Amino acid sequence: MKKKSYLIDLSALTVTNQTGGLEIELKWRSFVYILALILGVVAVTVMISTQWKTLTFTGFTFLEKPFAIVICAVAFALLAFTYYCLARFFNKTRIVISDHLMTITHGPLPWHLNTVLSLSDIRLFEVKVRREKTRQGQGPPFYRIEALLHSGKWKMITPYHEDEDLIREIERLIRDQVKIG
Repeated sequence: MKKKSYLIDLSALTVTNQTGGLEIELKWRSFVYILALILGVVAVTVMISTQWKTLTFTGFTFLEKPFAIVICAVAFALLAFTYYCLARFFNKTRIVISDHLMTITHGPLPWHLNTVLSLSDIRLFEVKVRREKTRQGQGPPFYRIEALLHSGKWKMITPYHEDEDLIREIERLIRDQVKIG
């Protein structure tokens, strides 16, 4: 039986003890998104430059209008994908735990799911695992920390990350600071 290594790459993690609290910063830096980002930028650039006449809606016939709408929809989807790749490379999750609150923010690029939780509302913390289905079966696992509130709702603390040991270390730091399940 192969023994699991518990070496943690701490280059993505910054932990700062503050008076009455703790600050944890997790870099999202997933380098696989660099290639996707480059491909997205190239695809948007090629699409816009080759279809400029159609995209500006000048000098084309009635039959070209549906094609122009498709081009605009694909360009918008590629721009959204490009933004997602930029965020997955540059963003960080910042968790600040004070005496009574846990504040979770994501940035520097604007991202949804910024949250402020009262520590008294949290029942427990848990690491969730997600596996994408691929043509070959199961893809690699991704991990994130979620908090179960007394209301029964789950709140995301960290985004999905490929390093299980790193996410479990962050969960341990949070549990040690908050002193709940």
